[in-house]
Parts: sequence; structure tokens; C-alpha cells
Amino acid sequence: MVADAGEAPGRMPLVQLVLTELWHRRTPSALTHDAYNSCGGVAGAFAIHAEEASSSPAPQAAHDRTTRSSSWRTKH
Repeated sequence: MVADAGEAPGRMPLVQLVLTELWHRRTPSALTHDAYNSCGGVAGAFAIHAEEASSSPAPQAAHDRTTRSSSWRTKH
């Protein structure tokens, strides 16, 4: 798994993404090669994460929009 993440200094967050995805796909007692393969390895786990992140607004961004909107209504 670490080898699949490459040699770049910032590879450990990619490994973390894979481990998180494996945790979601675990069997009752193990993380498996089948789960690793089914999520597409490092590249697949990154793609899954990117898709999830882009399909929902960031919590802080949503909060900021709500705060600005509420603030505008109370001032005007």
C-alpha cells in the first residue's frame, strides 16, 4: 500500500485515505486484499474521496453562507 502511494514526501495522507476506505469495506475481523482491490488501491481511494468531497458543501463554507445570509437579513 505504501509502495502504491509512490515516493513523494506527501504520500502518507494518500495511505490514510486508503486505510479509511478499507475500514469502511472491512470484514468483521479484517482488512482484506479484496477490499483494497475493489476500491481501486491508492488512486481509487483518492478518487472516491474527491468525489465525496466535491458532491457536498464543506461544513464551514455552508456555515459561513448561512451566517452571512442571517446577518444580512437582520441588518436590512
